[in-house]
Amino acid sequence: AGRRAQSAKKTLQALGDRSAGIAERAEAERARRARAKERVLAELQRTELERQGLLECLARHDLEQEVLEENVRRLREAHEDAKAEGQELEEQLAELGARASGYPEQREKLLEQIRALAGRDEALRQSLERAREQLWRAEARDRER
Repeated sequence: AGRRAQSAKKTLQALGDRSAGIAERAEAERARRARAKERVLAELQRTELERQGLLECLARHDLEQEVLEENVRRLREAHEDAKAEGQELEEQLAELGARASGYPEQREKLLEQIRALAGRDEALRQSLERAREQLWRAEARDRER
């Protein structure tokens, strides 16, 4: 009976030791999973912050694109107006040219107006081209996203 008790005691002790080992491993696993969960949550939070930043950037870009498109529209209108005014001045100049012998001062004044208008037209063309390039770059950035 003493041997059986001794054997049972050893068996119980071995089972207790195994149980303690299993409990330690289970606790280590729980701790590892908790750390993994914290890392995943932190990554999710970082990803959400990045997403919010990108959404804000996209909203700013959309507004910038609307402004650029409006600038292009206004510059086109101004260009068309300047072109029409230039055509009108050229017609007046041609009309005056026919009667030019008596109107050298008016002719010179019209030439100055045409030169000034041509300068404004060129400036408008350059502005229109810059606005187009900005719009194209903005559209290219959109396509890259």
